Amino acid sequence: MPIPAPVIQPGQEAFASNVQYVGNSETFLDPVVVASVEWDPYGTNFQPSVEISATQDLEFAPLIALVNCATAGVTVTLPDPGTFEGKTVTIQKMDATANAVTIATVSGTIYGGTSTITTQYAARDYTAVNNTTYVGWVGR
Repeated sequence: MPIPAPVIQPGQEAFASNVQYVGNSETFLDPVVVASVEWDPYGTNFQPSVEISATQDLEFAPLIALVNCATAGVTVTLPDPGTFEGKTVTIQKMDATANAVTIATVSGTIYGGTSTITTQYAARDYTAVNNTTYVGWVGR
C-alpha cells in the first residue's frame, strides 16, 4: 500500500522520498526543497509584466512593461539602478500610433541605448549597473 504524499505549506521544508539504499549505505539523497508561493520550476527568474497606458514610475525589477500610447505619449521612469543592480527592465510599445514611449531615470543615466520608442512592438532592454565606474542603466 503506497504512503500518501504529505501536504507542504509555503515556506516549509520538504525532504524527497526517493532515498535509495544499497546494503547499509545511502547512495542518493535529494537536497532540501523549500515550498514557495511563486513557483518557478525552471529557475528562469520569472519576470512579471505590467500594462501601462499613462506616465508611470516603475518601482521594481526585473520587469516587462507593455506600454499603450494610443491616446497620448507615455513616459516610463526606470527605478534606482543602485537598488536593482544586474536586473533588466524590458519596455515594449504595443500600439500603432505615432505617440512615443519616453524612458527616463530616477537616478543615473541611460547609456548605449535610445530613450524613446516610436514603432509598434519595438522593445528596449535596460539593465541596472551600479559600480565604481558607472551608475545607471545600460540600454540595448
